[in-house]
Amino acid sequence: AGTGLEVFEIIAQYRAVGSDWEQLRLEFPSLSGSQLRTALDYAEAYPEEIAAQLQAEEFWTPERTWSTYPFLKPPWR
Repeated sequence: AGTGLEVFEIIAQYRAVGSDWEQLRLEFPSLSGSQLRTALDYAEAYPEEIAAQLQAEEFWTPERTWSTYPFLKPPWR
């Protein structure tokens, strides 16, 4: 709570580092071990919610967003 991060963001990174606890702690140095464990516990309790959010994040790539909403594309792209 109060970090500005969503649980799915932590879970995505946890999976990206091969579910390595120590590496996850290095990825989020501003979060306590308790906060990280709470995120993992939440994901375990609500796997469908986390899966849906991760799927949505994979769908909305920058390229897809820009083709759907061209006014969002930065001028240097």
